[in-house]
Amino acid sequence: MFAADANRSSPQHHVASENRKQMDAHIKIPDHIYALMQRLNSAGYDCYVVGGYVRDLLLDRPTHDIDLATSATPEEIMEVFTGYKVIPTGIEHGTVTVLANGDAVEVTTFRKDSDYSDHRHPDLVFFTTSIEDDLSRRDFTINALAWHPGSGLIDVWGGLSDLANCVIRAVGESDKRFREDALRILRALRFSSELCFSIEDATKKALMEQRQLLSHVAMERFRIEFDRLLRGDGVASVLTDYVAVPGVVIPELLSLQAHMNGAQSLLDIAVKRVDAVRPNSPLRLAALLYDVDLLSFPEDDREPGHQASAIARRLRYSKAEVNKMEILVASQAYELIPEIGSVWRALKQWGEATFQEVLEIRLADKSARDPDNVGSSNELSEIQAIAESLIREGRNLSLADLAIDGNDLISLGCRGEMIGTVLDELLERVCVDGLANRRDVLLYASGVSACERPVSDLPRQ
Repeated sequence: MFAADANRSSPQHHVASENRKQMDAHIKIPDHIYALMQRLNSAGYDCYVVGGYVRDLLLDRPTHDIDLATSATPEEIMEVFTGYKVIPTGIEHGTVTVLANGDAVEVTTFRKDSDYSDHRHPDLVFFTTSIEDDLSRRDFTINALAWHPGSGLIDVWGGLSDLANCVIRAVGESDKRFREDALRILRALRFSSELCFSIEDATKKALMEQRQLLSHVAMERFRIEFDRLLRGDGVASVLTDYVAVPGVVIPELLSLQAHMNGAQSLLDIAVKRVDAVRPNSPLRLAALLYDVDLLSFPEDDREPGHQASAIARRLRYSKAEVNKMEILVASQAYELIPEIGSVWRALKQWGEATFQEVLEIRLADKSARDPDNVGSSNELSEIQAIAESLIREGRNLSLADLAIDGNDLISLGCRGEMIGTVLDELLERVCVDGLANRRDVLLYASGVSACERPVSDLPRQ
């Protein structure tokens, strides 16, 4: 990765000169962002690129959000950027947004915060002219980094060392950081999952002790961080080691942990499922909550997907995400066998994309419960092969693809519900039995009753 200056004893330090060229090689600022920085610096103010943008550049990770910090006040920022579209998005906290080359760039005055009475927002914000003061109020050392085109990289709290050692460490006193803003508790887990970093011992102890403060966090904010946690490469170890943290808001996770299924808990199985499926939000959420209905309903009254979707709504997932997750969880009750009719009916019900996700989560579930059960994997492979064959041969059709429609059936005397029934039967015969999708064949097949006429009497595809 890179060499790091590990000194934390000094209240502030710039990167040692021998590491300067190596560090600066990682800091590639887009021209239009560099122009914003230079305009402020040329006007007599200090301007730095800060936080996660610097962290991700040093880690060679894709990065998007660009934050600038400056000694200029919001009014001075707006004066400097005459000619740009400037939006006072958080002017009371020192932030304005400058639109440049299609990017919304947040430019914030150096600041210090007062107490956080609600455990989320500072009661008062004090502007300062010190970048070191500004970095000292941030959440984690790896986010307390700043870069200036003249003075280079500034590392007040040893963030470079923690990047090199893959560690999440709170800035200063961990307890204080988490009492100030409870969302930082979940952000620590999110960064651990996304970066596959470990959490330093004092930070770990503090977040576990302060986890009940998450009850002060708005569900929308919790969901954003939890969603990113679920999509991280390190999700399995984070959920295994720290389930008590999201469990403050999702107590069903603690119930999964307490409920044993043989030698494993339902949480152990859920974590393996999550880790085995793609980092897609509804898919991983469904994998996590796949068994929650086991905890709420007796087997005869169980409604797969009901409890899981209630949790997703509670967390303020979008309606589309809730619906997709409910379908995926409820699909476990659908009998799917390696037979062409069964596979076609499933494709018709879910569509190709959701069908593939159903298979993916079923494979992950079977592997999580019994990794040695080769038979189950083989059966799912057979189902996959049948689905691919139907799609490849153009036999995964919809009613709109049939050579006849409801008007044709009305002309033959069909009425009411019979029209839909006959069309559905004809569609299945075309797709599953290979009946030719020709107008004359389908009219003949539907002349009396589509389900009574033997397929062998009619032309095939």
